[in-house]
Amino acid sequence: MIATSGNLIGINTAIYSRTGGTMGIGFAIPVSLAKPVMEQIIATGQVTRGYIGVGFSELTPEMGRILDAKTDKGALIGQVVAGGPAERAGLRRGDIVLGINGKSTSDATTLRNQISVLQPGTRAPMRVARGGTEVEVEVEVGKRPRAASRQPEE
Repeated sequence: MIATSGNLIGINTAIYSRTGGTMGIGFAIPVSLAKPVMEQIIATGQVTRGYIGVGFSELTPEMGRILDAKTDKGALIGQVVAGGPAERAGLRRGDIVLGINGKSTSDATTLRNQISVLQPGTRAPMRVARGGTEVEVEVEVGKRPRAASRQPEE
């Protein structure tokens, strides 16, 4: 997608159309998300994503009350991968991530994006709410494992 000024603003990924043509509703990735991927491919020939080994979700008001959270912002950790970077750093199920690497985390989508841009091998401080208090842990970012490929059935 090009703005009338000639600047790139997004990359089309799909279009919904009743006829299958080009007229319809377009879906695009903002250039702010696509540019770092392009730069990494040019520099290294591949895309490497940071990984800490957690499953997380949105912090709902109900879960916030149950966990005695003093905020409605953050991402709720629902799973910690055994032996992964998060477990080694001391993160626990039920922790609420408030920030990572000096940046605030408002929700699960923000956290996913914040983790993915961290370089494997770097150490990132994380602010988490746990049991009504705030603690800081430092996690060593790992490399996101490749998805297991499906083997053809024999």
